Amino acid sequence: MTINPLANLAQVIAQTPPDDKKTPEVFQKRHNPVVYNATKKDAIKWKSLTTWETLLKIETLMLDEDNLKEINNAQLDSLKKYCITAIINESGIFNTLWTLFKHIIKDGFWISTSGKATEILINVINVKNKKKNKIPLVNFQPDFEILNTGSQGPSRIYSVKEEKHFNLSSAKKGIGFINGIQNSYVDATNNAKYLATLAGESMEVDCKALHTEEGVVSGFLKKLPRFLYSPEEKVPVVLKGVHIDAVYNAVHGIFADLKESWFGWYGHSTKPACKVRKMWTNFFKKNPDGKFLMFCHSQGAIHVKHALVDYPESLRKRIEIVAIAPGVFIDPKHCARVI
Repeated sequence: MTINPLANLAQVIAQTPPDDKKTPEVFQKRHNPVVYNATKKDAIKWKSLTTWETLLKIETLMLDEDNLKEINNAQLDSLKKYCITAIINESGIFNTLWTLFKHIIKDGFWISTSGKATEILINVINVKNKKKNKIPLVNFQPDFEILNTGSQGPSRIYSVKEEKHFNLSSAKKGIGFINGIQNSYVDATNNAKYLATLAGESMEVDCKALHTEEGVVSGFLKKLPRFLYSPEEKVPVVLKGVHIDAVYNAVHGIFADLKESWFGWYGHSTKPACKVRKMWTNFFKKNPDGKFLMFCHSQGAIHVKHALVDYPESLRKRIEIVAIAPGVFIDPKHCARVI
C-alpha cells in the first residue's frame, strides 16, 4: 500500500506533545524523503527539518491533488495547528526581518517564515472547507478603508437610472457593476452608464411591465378598450438602456489599492465586498425569484468572489457573473455561471 506523504507528515506532527511555545520537530528519512517521523531514531538515517523546511514540504505535498483527496479532517487539523504555532513562534519584527533576509539569500524567497505559515494556513482551511462543500475562507478587514480613505470618499452603492431606461425589476431581473482599482467615482459611474446603454437595445417586453407605476399615461392606457390596448400583450420595442445598480470600489492610492488586492488574494475581504452583498440582498428582497447579472472588472472580481462567501446558496445559484480582466478566478460552482 502506498503511503500518502502528506497524511504521514500530518500524523507525525500530531504525535508531538502539544506545546504552543515550541513548533513540533519533524524528522525526514534520508534515503526515502517522503517518509517522516516524530523522533530521530538514527542520525545517519534521519534528518531534522527546520520549521521553514517543514512548511515547504507541506506546501509542496499539498500541490498534489491525490494527497489532498486521501487526507482526513483530523490530519488537516494537525497541519492547521502546526501553522498556527509557527506563526506565533516566528512572528515579531526581528524574527520576520531575519527569516525574510535568510530566505532571500539562501532560497530566493521574498517571504518570512511566519508569512509562509500564514499562506499555508489559509490553504489548509480552504481544503477543509472544500471537503465540506463550502466556499474558501475569507477574513473581513473592517478597518482597511477607514485607515486608507482617499479623496474619492468611501466605497458605496449607487444606481444608474434615467427616464429612458427600462427597469428590469419588473421582469425579475437585475444588473450590477463594480469597478477595478484607480477609478475615480466619475470614471466608475461613466463606465456603469455606458454598460447601461449596451443592454436592451431592442427586445420584446410585456406592455404591462412598461406601465407598472400609476400615472396619467398609464391610467389612460388602462381605460382603453381591450382590442386597442391589452397590458398582457408582448410587443417589440426599442429600449434605450436599462437600470443598473453598482458599487463604487473606492480609490485609496496606488500602493493602498495594490495592498488591498494582495489582501484579497490571500483571503482577506474589505468593505466593497460587503457593499456588493448588500446590493444583491436589496435586489432579492424585492425579487425573491429573480436573477442577477453581475459585471466586475479587475479588482472588482476579488470583491465579488468574497461577496459570494456565506451568501445563501439558493441565491448564489441565481447570480451570473461577467468578469472582465479579472483580478482573481471565480469558481463557477459558487454561482450560476461565470463568463
